[in-house]
Amino acid sequence: MNVLKKITIASSLQNLLIVQRFIEELCEEYNINNTIFGNISVAVTEAVKNAITHGNKENNTKNVDIKFGKDNKSFIFIIHDQGNGFDYNNLPDPT
Repeated sequence: MNVLKKITIASSLQNLLIVQRFIEELCEEYNINNTIFGNISVAVTEAVKNAITHGNKENNTKNVDIKFGKDNKSFIFIIHDQGNGFDYNNLPDPT
């Protein structure tokens, strides 16, 4: 994926407004209709919220990167935090 735009925010839930503005600007630039805008907004905002809350543990000295790119048919968002991550192969059975 070719990254077309990127923002970096400190890990504070207050910065979700910056993310929302970033999404709004992209949707205006690429003429995205309101329905698709809503879907993108919810998905990206929730992913960033998870990165802030679970990845970076709301440590505002850590950052979250939001990258945007596209290919012939899709818009692509990559969310990256500075948390420790986890091994999904070793998660306990939730049942």
